[in-house]
Amino acid sequence: AVKWQAKNIFPLPLDEMYLDWKVLTGEQDKKEIFVVALPRRLVDDLVSIVTSLGLRPVNIQTSATCLGRMLPSKGNKLQALVNLSDDGITSTLVKGRITKLTATDEYVDGEDMMVCVQDTIKKLLNFYNAKNQGEVKLEHVWLTGIKANDKIKDHIKKELNVKVDYLEGPIKLADKQKMLAFSEAIAIGLSPIKAPSSDQTINLIP
Repeated sequence: AVKWQAKNIFPLPLDEMYLDWKVLTGEQDKKEIFVVALPRRLVDDLVSIVTSLGLRPVNIQTSATCLGRMLPSKGNKLQALVNLSDDGITSTLVKGRITKLTATDEYVDGEDMMVCVQDTIKKLLNFYNAKNQGEVKLEHVWLTGIKANDKIKDHIKKELNVKVDYLEGPIKLADKQKMLAFSEAIAIGLSPIKAPSSDQTINLIP
């Protein structure tokens, strides 16, 4: 059932992805399931590099999953985590302590980055609301990543009429821009690492 639903969510064919999931809440006839997927080619390349160095990979996590752990709890309110890297925008919707939806977009050539970020958040929120057949208000946006800056922060706050802050983890650096640039490394370093249930399991979820 999870794989059948995944066909309607992820942009790649199932045979080109590694999937992992865990049940979060729900009764026998209706469950909420957290699903993570990565392209097989990406995972296979990473595993090949690690094993060529004589190491054994035991856990694979997405940056969105790691960064999500650094979000402050807001009860059952919907928050957005936006990671602005050199390669693109990764946006994640989190409700309570549960990741609801993550999407990655490339920057659009010739388009203002502030507009790219704004449009990415809007598309993600609209998709989430359409899937849930209702409208949920976005309460807070958290920015991080090497390209996060005050101009983008102020623009999102004005255009989306939402509270916007930089994501700050437990490790503080005097240079704010360096702290935002290294947020992924900090989040991954603080994440618990657990071995998969077998040598054949690609464990995307901590």
